[in-house]
Amino acid sequence: MSMLNEAGGGGSHTEIEEEEYYVKAGYIAVLALLLVYTMMGSFIEFTKMAYIHETGVAIILGMIISLFAKFFGYTQINDVLEFSESLFFFVCLPPIVFAAGYNMKRKKFFQHFNYIALFGILGTFCCFTIFSFLTGMLFYFQPMQKYNPELGTNETFTLTLREILLLCSLMCSSDVVAAVSLIDFQKEPKLFSMVFGEGITNDAVSIILFNTVFKYTGSTEKFTTQTVFKVFLEFSKLALSSVGCGMVASFACALCLKNMRFLTHSPVHETLFVFCFGYLGYMFSELFELSGIITLLTTGVLMAHYAWYNLSPQSKQTTSLAFGAIGFGAEAFVFAYLGLTFFSYTSYEWSWQFFIAEFFVIIIGRFLGIVGLLYVISFLLNHTRELSFKETMFLYCGGMIRGAIAFGLVLRLDHSLPNREVIITTSLCLVILTTLLFGSLMPILGKVLLKKEGEPSVDHGHAKKKKHNDQEMVEMNKSGSQDKSGDSSSFHEMMVHPNFEEADATIVQQKKKQNSCVKYFKQFDETILKPILIYKYTKERKEKQFEFFNMMVNKGAKLENKFASRDPQSNEEKKNMEEKLILDD
Repeated sequence: MSMLNEAGGGGSHTEIEEEEYYVKAGYIAVLALLLVYTMMGSFIEFTKMAYIHETGVAIILGMIISLFAKFFGYTQINDVLEFSESLFFFVCLPPIVFAAGYNMKRKKFFQHFNYIALFGILGTFCCFTIFSFLTGMLFYFQPMQKYNPELGTNETFTLTLREILLLCSLMCSSDVVAAVSLIDFQKEPKLFSMVFGEGITNDAVSIILFNTVFKYTGSTEKFTTQTVFKVFLEFSKLALSSVGCGMVASFACALCLKNMRFLTHSPVHETLFVFCFGYLGYMFSELFELSGIITLLTTGVLMAHYAWYNLSPQSKQTTSLAFGAIGFGAEAFVFAYLGLTFFSYTSYEWSWQFFIAEFFVIIIGRFLGIVGLLYVISFLLNHTRELSFKETMFLYCGGMIRGAIAFGLVLRLDHSLPNREVIITTSLCLVILTTLLFGSLMPILGKVLLKKEGEPSVDHGHAKKKKHNDQEMVEMNKSGSQDKSGDSSSFHEMMVHPNFEEADATIVQQKKKQNSCVKYFKQFDETILKPILIYKYTKERKEKQFEFFNMMVNKGAKLENKFASRDPQSNEEKKNMEEKLILDD
């Protein structure tokens, strides 16, 4: 404490040294929160706690630290940790999106892509329209009051049309991390894919929508009926161009790994090479004012589909683990950072009226834009819904959390906007409130809405396979995984990349009737693209790789236990024993 007092007084430190001191203190707080986030996540998963999520814990602890610093007069820490839009979009967001694309369970994602597109694209546009209409009606009937901390006075304000559209476009962005963490993919593959897909698609659409609205509602542009069509055309152009940029980056990476085999001799080098290629695509996309998040998502998905097969066996596991860990760390950093920066904006204008009103606008607007949209489309097309009402409500509630992307976008608002400060404080409060409230409620809602009475498991094949693997693990633990003290060691499931997740179902899926477009694309992919982009690719070779991997997953624990229980006396005996074990199994 004496060191803080000395630094706070500024008597013995220069101004630069003092700033460096508070930077170090701030990042120590961030790292401490990352550790707490990781521990709480593990503890909640281990104990199946149903009343809180680690994102809420990170934000609350960050707010407490920020309040402590402000209360004791160390406001420099809050100033140093002010949320940076550049830090978020160029450092924190790329690893999260890339990991989501690279480790995506693609087969289920594209199997339910019609619903994902319905909720993630059309649903986002519907929410934007409803949010804008309801917010406009609020100010049309009743101007609101905002508080100015510098003057200590309340004053009436009304948002302009441009401010309403910008606010509602960024408020469309949702965060489904809490909802996705509660769904067991083995039991609910359909719902998992829809919730995850809607979330990642919604983020991409929201960013493009915000940038497009920002461009066509500027001071030099007049908002007319033609502006709506301009926004739609600009959105389509950005989306397609961003996908194209991602395809170029992923194909280039696959070709490099295929033709430069010296790159595959070190898992460390391979992992860094793949990550840098993905990041390069993102930066090029941002440089040319495209959508970096769509580019990076496309790059991650296509790299997993092509470049992954060119990696060494070690790197196929290493890349999945490394990108997942980096993405998890970046996600934790963002939530901790949000809490730490909360009191950095106490000098900004704010309005409790506007904050409460927008909270209910989001609740009503998302219900109409997701649940209402699904039922209207089903009625008009006479289509049988694949989602029950409870599952639809879970998807609706899971997307109620306004993510950090919303707050990152709000910091891009032009300083010339008359109500910029009140929009920023309202957005920050909405992000934190929805994260704390719905992040804590999601475990309870999951138990209520996803509970299935008298229904069999959704995926019988996966359930049987998992049960069989669990029994083998239990037997192995009973026979030889206890140490001398009697404590059983922790035995975690092998990290399986989604490329292998449904290898057993390949034959079954081939028998199903497929859409002609999908059928022709798969033929083109199998006969043209994969031979060009994958090293020594043949369909038979890939199937053998799947068979070998499944053998190691199913019988690897048993082989390991047998191997460890023997004590060969020579290298020759050891070799003979290895051959015997393989033949026996």
